[in-house]
Amino acid sequence: MKHCLHKGRCIVLKASTRHGKNRIHQHGDIWWVKEVRNDRMLLESNDRTDRGEFDWRWVDLQDDRDFTWELAR
Repeated sequence: MKHCLHKGRCIVLKASTRHGKNRIHQHGDIWWVKEVRNDRMLLESNDRTDRGEFDWRWVDLQDDRDFTWELAR
């Protein structure tokens, strides 16, 4: 599915650990792809943090420890 990912693509994160559930609770499940590098993607949250900023994080394209993902419709 890597070929479908590019900067600006919207994805939906799903938690697979408690840490992932906490991040989704804080920042929502809709994220935007900022960069795809090797087997990882850099994501920016759709929702702002309580400080008014967006959260950024790297997620593995396959077998990420905290998340699974799918393309948003």
